[in-house]
Amino acid sequence: MNPEGPGGAPFAEPPANPPIPVRRRRRWSFRMEAIDHGFLRRLDDRYRGRFTPAGRAVLWGSVGATTMLIGGLSTNLAYTFAAYAAVLAGAWASALRSPIRVAARRRLPPPASAGEVWAYDVTVVNLSPSTLTDLLVEERALPAELRPVEEPPVITRLEPGAEATVRLKLLCRRRGIYALGALQITSAAPSGLLKAGVRLPVVDRVTVFPAFKPLEQADIPVGRTHQPGGIPLASQVGESTELHGLRPWRDGDRTRDVNWSTYARTGHLVVREFQQEYFARLALVVDIAAPRAGDEVEVERAISLGAAITDALARQDFLIDIFAAGNAVHRFPAGRAVEAMDHVLDLLAALDSGSTLDTGELLSALEPETPRLSGVFFVLTAWDDRRAALVRAVQQLGVAVRVICTNPRAMAVAGAELLGDELLVLP
Repeated sequence: MNPEGPGGAPFAEPPANPPIPVRRRRRWSFRMEAIDHGFLRRLDDRYRGRFTPAGRAVLWGSVGATTMLIGGLSTNLAYTFAAYAAVLAGAWASALRSPIRVAARRRLPPPASAGEVWAYDVTVVNLSPSTLTDLLVEERALPAELRPVEEPPVITRLEPGAEATVRLKLLCRRRGIYALGALQITSAAPSGLLKAGVRLPVVDRVTVFPAFKPLEQADIPVGRTHQPGGIPLASQVGESTELHGLRPWRDGDRTRDVNWSTYARTGHLVVREFQQEYFARLALVVDIAAPRAGDEVEVERAISLGAAITDALARQDFLIDIFAAGNAVHRFPAGRAVEAMDHVLDLLAALDSGSTLDTGELLSALEPETPRLSGVFFVLTAWDDRRAALVRAVQQLGVAVRVICTNPRAMAVAGAELLGDELLVLP
């Protein structure tokens, strides 16, 4: 059964299981912010969904007067409590009216990055036969990672059958894929203290990209590796041919290689001759292992750095395969990443951390690819014997490596100095 608003209008709850994947396994910690606790977040949602800022002030005034009355009866305190209670009761009574009938839809812009304020438009249509005034438009049932940054906008007047568009803004606290579950359309008239209206279960998918700062360049010593194949395959796995020139027809040549424009001009059959193209194909390995809740920070740094490296390599026209490794290994053959950067960011946004790094499975995934790889870029959240053995095994396969560790304690681990300049530890 749906709960009712102050005016008796039903607040339709969003679907219990929205058909949209929501990334993030949230780990309980003493250092969690209050909004990250589910109970407190739902309580805050009810509180802000029912009371206007003025209504909250009156509510807390009545709570304060009640608290002081517990210490002993005072005429002034009794009058104060009675005044606050009368105001709230009057506001509640003024909200008892017929439910408003509206429809709403969102127009979502391209995704934002973590830490940014994301603005989008909401259009509201008046389906009731009467004019609606002072409508408040806001999101409800938001995940902890998406928070409103200001008070909801107001539609001052909306005629029957008319529509109006307002802009909402959300702070994207963390990367991920989330669901916007409900739009609340209410009116605080005439009291200005309590909201009465409807919640519409309008569900939309929202992607928040990992935040990263563009790198000027990624200095990776790689060679050119011969990649047999054709142009259609190049965009997927890094293989291509290029036109070398024209030559006379020979028995056995393919008719599709005939240059018909030259034949029409000269009367002689000539064919296009191709040669294999050589270019650099790299693997980017992102470590997403977080054994403890405090290690999630390093995972976020690793994913953001992986996004920055992918962006830099894409601008240099490298071919990239991305491996995200935790409890399992996820491979994303991005190909020419400059053509699919948004897809790469979408995949990185959806990654969830694992409790450990399965180095054996990661090596098994990398080993068949090494003959076609010019280099492997490791972005690690820690440095230990298992990770060191993994890097050495890839080196022994004849592939150049570069290792970046996001954990500043990595240099204290024995063996870190063996990689020399190939290991970079971020402060």
